[in-house]
Amino acid sequence: MHQMDLTIDWAKLEARFKGKRDFVDKLARTALHSQGDSPGKLRQAAGYGDFEALAFAAHSLKGMSGNLMADELHTFAARVELAAKRHETMALDEAELLAQAVERFLACLVIRIGDQAHSPVLG
Repeated sequence: MHQMDLTIDWAKLEARFKGKRDFVDKLARTALHSQGDSPGKLRQAAGYGDFEALAFAAHSLKGMSGNLMADELHTFAARVELAAKRHETMALDEAELLAQAVERFLACLVIRIGDQAHSPVLG
């Protein structure tokens, strides 16, 4: 698989939310906090051959990446989710690649929010 483009068009995302940079930063922090354990969950599900857990983790990633307009990650997570729902062994193999992609994506979020990365997400 080619190196996935995990970039987020932050300007486009801010435009989607009417220039609310603070809100976009909050989305990034929320994604970082809610998906931080996703790579481990993907690896564990694949290791146990747990298609249901893999489908659930991929579904969660699909939603988060769609909200942040990370199109390639969204497409990849959707593909893994569908394969897991069908109990296709390809899903187990792709789980590691998805976990690696999520790790790189989370690193991009940390770069965006900087010192806020470890701040609690407040309403």
